[in-house]
Amino acid sequence: MPSSGNGSAIRSARRAGRDSNGAVSWIEYVASLAALYACPTAIAVVRHARNIKRVLILNCIPVAWPAAPVMACMMPRKAD
Repeated sequence: MPSSGNGSAIRSARRAGRDSNGAVSWIEYVASLAALYACPTAIAVVRHARNIKRVLILNCIPVAWPAAPVMACMMPRKAD
């Protein structure tokens, strides 16, 4: 017996890669990228690094971003 109506349309839409929750997945994707992008600054703040401003500046430059986590982890801590 052939399937009727809406069920086959939903299956064909899912097969084509279109999902009804597409907006939610894009929001999650952008939010996770933003959190990942801000991680070096958060690491420097938590570690009380000496020059947090340098990490923040590198974090703002997309080409230099890979250096920001390295610098955040390798910077000496502030003397209390």
